[in-house]
Amino acid sequence: SNPTCEIPDIEAWVERARPVGAYVIVDATFASPVLMKALDLGVHMVMHSCTKFIGGHSDILCGMLSTRSIQVASQLRGERSLVGGIPGSLECFLLLRSLRTMHLRVMRQSQSAVVLASFFSRHPHVTVVHHPSLPSHPSYELCRRYMRQGPPGVMSIELASPELVSQALSKLELFVQATSLGGVESLVDWRYRYDSSMPETLIRISVGLEDPVDLIKDWDQALGTQLYTAAGDGDDNKMEARYEDRIVHIAASTSSSSSSSLPTSTITKPISAPLTVITTSSSSSSSSSSSS
Repeated sequence: SNPTCEIPDIEAWVERARPVGAYVIVDATFASPVLMKALDLGVHMVMHSCTKFIGGHSDILCGMLSTRSIQVASQLRGERSLVGGIPGSLECFLLLRSLRTMHLRVMRQSQSAVVLASFFSRHPHVTVVHHPSLPSHPSYELCRRYMRQGPPGVMSIELASPELVSQALSKLELFVQATSLGGVESLVDWRYRYDSSMPETLIRISVGLEDPVDLIKDWDQALGTQLYTAAGDGDDNKMEARYEDRIVHIAASTSSSSSSSLPTSTITKPISAPLTVITTSSSSSSSSSSSS
């Protein structure tokens, strides 16, 4: 869910839908195809905003629907032709460029997000951390079950006061304030400014490809603390080595995520290959806005 990263029990919904013939459709934009294969869980259709992690460079407006039904895919392609949401040659070129690095980008963002979430979970000015890499998150077990490669590169935090939120955002140097996510650059978004249903102290964070040590330093100074240097006993090299070791450990853990010790899915994997329909312009707006 956006922005608290809660994950539904997808297999349970599939089981509930089967007796009544209902369709189960998953918006997997936060996970991307790298972190979760939703079609393998028995859902009928998966939606991605390619503008986000799949595009990864904040320069594409594109959406994607995947299904294993030849009939549904044919209908979607027909409607796409009638509506006119067919990607142009530039969008196709940029998307192909992005797909070549998608796995590397998404895995790095996931690993950095775990490190950053751990830092926030120990910070005195952060009251809540919404990221399923933490055991305190309500979707921690479901994330381990469904996102075997690692948690998403998006999180939200809640600070002690709205004034602290304003102060931190004004002092951040590496994080750009923007309502998007999944790009190579790290972004922050104060949701309350245009959605009063959100907590006033909540900030959504999209982790980019910058060095996570630099990202932690940036938040440390923006929140007016010196936890980074304090934890390293004043030795910046010690602290940097500590977080670099943490990143290596996370990378090793995610690369061995196929271990039988991890929870396994109960639904048999379909053998047919997925069919994908990509749209752009007005046809992709619903996919893009769902994760904005």
